[in-house]
Amino acid sequence: TGPVGPTGPQGPSGAAGATGPAGATGPAGPMPVFTPGPGFSGDGSAASPITLTSVSTPPSMNGVYPTGPIPSPLWAKVSNAAVFGPSGSGWDSTQVIDPSVLKVNGAYRMYYAGANASIFGGIGIATSTDGKSWTRGTSNPVLAPIGGQEQQLICPQVLVSNGTYFMYYSAVNGTNWQLFLAQSSDGLSFTRVGLVLGIGGGGAWDSVNVHCPSILPEGGGFTMWYSGLGADSKWRMGRATSVNGTAWTKDPGNPVMDVVPGTWESNGSGYRPNVIKVRNTYHLIYTGSDATTSRTGEAVSVDGKVWTRAPYNPILGLTAGGFNSNSNHSAWQLIDNDRIFLWFSGYDGTKWSIGAAVQDTH
Repeated sequence: TGPVGPTGPQGPSGAAGATGPAGATGPAGPMPVFTPGPGFSGDGSAASPITLTSVSTPPSMNGVYPTGPIPSPLWAKVSNAAVFGPSGSGWDSTQVIDPSVLKVNGAYRMYYAGANASIFGGIGIATSTDGKSWTRGTSNPVLAPIGGQEQQLICPQVLVSNGTYFMYYSAVNGTNWQLFLAQSSDGLSFTRVGLVLGIGGGGAWDSVNVHCPSILPEGGGFTMWYSGLGADSKWRMGRATSVNGTAWTKDPGNPVMDVVPGTWESNGSGYRPNVIKVRNTYHLIYTGSDATTSRTGEAVSVDGKVWTRAPYNPILGLTAGGFNSNSNHSAWQLIDNDRIFLWFSGYDGTKWSIGAAVQDTH
């Protein structure tokens, strides 16, 4: 089971797959040490540390939400049309989903999952100078399924540290989705490292799938937030920590975000998390779902464990007759020049495409 989509693995509101065994350990052999380089900003870039102005900063950036009226919308869609869609042929002919965007040499580089009529067939690259018009890479997919534990691939997150690209991604063995790592010197050609986080034991909240990580370097180590699915068919968010980015320990307090009965996130919450840290506050963008529809929400936390949801959730409306008329899903945020850019997946009832939104921070 996996994210929503008619041709791909089942999404937040679908039925659970079979309960699998306890998560396997990664492959034998040395694992690379993953340490952040100078100026690591937490958004995948190796640019200067994030600096935001203090005037009229959106309330979510200060770690609190006001009780009075909220300007609407805080997030403005760049367009009611998708900025990136399926290619129409090849490995990503029918679906594109799960954007992960970073800044490389002054341009945007997006890693994304693609599907044809049969499977999610890999992770590709597209580039843009404005975040709206995208050009596909010539060697896509840069990471493809290899069978065994990696029969389909989705949900990439790419970080850059000391000139090395680290790609975390989800892969399925036919029954269970788990988290894997690959690395690259140029961000174009990747070498697999292997499994880094497996499913929980029988009866655990994440005993069926672990999925879609978001990772920040901090405190001399690394913190991961990830999606988990249990036998009750509901997605929740967990947290894990690591000293080297490869061997992870799940938080005993998991899940750190649960479903909310009777709301838009009654069937899934904290799916495909994306976390950045600004002024000692964690800022989370996540997917929630009821029985039929996925939407995008945001929350803040001072410790990464206890989260306060935005009172104006969900943050993005569905567009009648548009590329996201049915659902929003799998959003990714990046701070650039005092603006927060958001790329997200939209579903029109037939296919997944990628849209964009922006929020000013001054």
